Amino acid sequence: MAMTKHRSLQGWVSLPILVLLITVAGLSLAYQQRLEAHFVFRSTLDSLTKSTQLWQSFERSLVASVDFSLATESLCQGFCPLTSNAYMANANVWRHGEDALMYQWRYYSHDENRRFYRLCARHQQQNYCWWWQEHRPISRGFVNTTN
Repeated sequence: MAMTKHRSLQGWVSLPILVLLITVAGLSLAYQQRLEAHFVFRSTLDSLTKSTQLWQSFERSLVASVDFSLATESLCQGFCPLTSNAYMANANVWRHGEDALMYQWRYYSHDENRRFYRLCARHQQQNYCWWWQEHRPISRGFVNTTN
């Protein structure tokens, strides 16, 4: 009778060990997922911070003390549409450390008395523009390019 009881308990001895192993594996997986999410979040935050600093540096060095005499005349009536390729033709490069922004500095004359200016910069598929009427800023913001 004792032998029969011992054999029937053999399966129950390994059951707590299996439960423990499954629990440890689940906790380990959850920890790895949280750790990976933390690294992705941190990487995104670092990239966003770096991009923000780049745009702010560009604004401080070029936009804050903009030289209207360096703007070139727009080839279109008004301003030409912004395209991805527009930055390659007649664009300027502004460097900040290892990063570089491509930018265009254009103007057009609405009539003999009024001139409008547009400064647009591009970095990693992001386009940001500033607009002036005469020498007064009138608008600024991120814009999309057309294809």
